[in-house]
Amino acid sequence: MQVISLENNSEQRNRIRCALDMAGEAYSLTEVGSLDEVRTLEGSDAFDLALIGDRDLDAILTALVFLRGRMPCAHLIACAEVPSYDSSTTRRLRDAGADLIFDSRSSPTLLARVINHFVRPRLAQDSDPGLMPSWVARRALQSLAPGAIGE
Repeated sequence: MQVISLENNSEQRNRIRCALDMAGEAYSLTEVGSLDEVRTLEGSDAFDLALIGDRDLDAILTALVFLRGRMPCAHLIACAEVPSYDSSTTRRLRDAGADLIFDSRSSPTLLARVINHFVRPRLAQDSDPGLMPSWVARRALQSLAPGAIGE
């Protein structure tokens, strides 16, 4: 699994490394501190998972839009301190391209479970070229019938 972490906080970087270790899947982690570093990376479209975190919501939104354009098949997880009652911020992050918004204050164990939920099914499907990846069907249903799939 190819993972990119766009995070400028060293404590959060450590939590992400710990979560990836707990996920149990072999991974290659590329850590960057800014979107400018991502723009200069060779082969940045080859990542399976991107974890995007920052204290500035606008920086996260900008990174999500850029990464969704660069890596349309990757899973994007936004790591931010968003209160559960703040549905407008959650909606903005989802509209910018996040597959999931993860509360960055949560434990690495919970992040490991989230990573396993999103990445393992995709890796299993990628090994069988006859199967359509679940994210393709999910996105199609969300486009055609937004109310059909629960958030």
